[in-house]
Amino acid sequence: YRNLGCSWEVDGLVARGGKILTCTYDGYPSWYANINTKVLVDSGGVVAESDEANNIFLKPISVSKPGAGSPGPVGPGSASGSPDLFVSEFSLNPETPVQGSPVTVRLGVYNQGTGSSGPFSVQWWPGENYRNLGCSWEVDGLVARGGKILTCTYDGYPSWYANINTKVLVDSGGVVAESDEANNIFLKPISVNHP
Repeated sequence: YRNLGCSWEVDGLVARGGKILTCTYDGYPSWYANINTKVLVDSGGVVAESDEANNIFLKPISVSKPGAGSPGPVGPGSASGSPDLFVSEFSLNPETPVQGSPVTVRLGVYNQGTGSSGPFSVQWWPGENYRNLGCSWEVDGLVARGGKILTCTYDGYPSWYANINTKVLVDSGGVVAESDEANNIFLKPISVNHP
């Protein structure tokens, strides 16, 4: 998009401090099966930070056609609620990996829906265009409003990167019928340092 949806001026933040920012957007001009919404922190590049690579946040979403109603399963059993799985948290340790060195991956999967899910798989790719997975997990299922923390250790990035998107895919086999299928992909821009 050429035009901003919202913008804020923040007076500053103390170490380990934060601020919640909200706005109301007038509305998307079109429907989208998939589109990345984007947040850019320190958009003017005025703050000297220890990690400049984590200032961009991307989240895949969908935008419904007017009158299309809410997505989700219809038919027997739908009255009991539907699951909605997504990545609730994600971190790497070290936060900025070093080429060739092990990286600990930690992520949270959460069911924000109104029904329990059956078993599903979660996959993590070191880079969104990597052919090989970094880690994968089998989750037995999640109750409504329930979550699970998943961890693994990746052997290390084969190269350094100024910028690369790391990627998590929840319900990678597409076996869980969810009220929102568009939020199963999580992308996070990171960088990987030279050794």
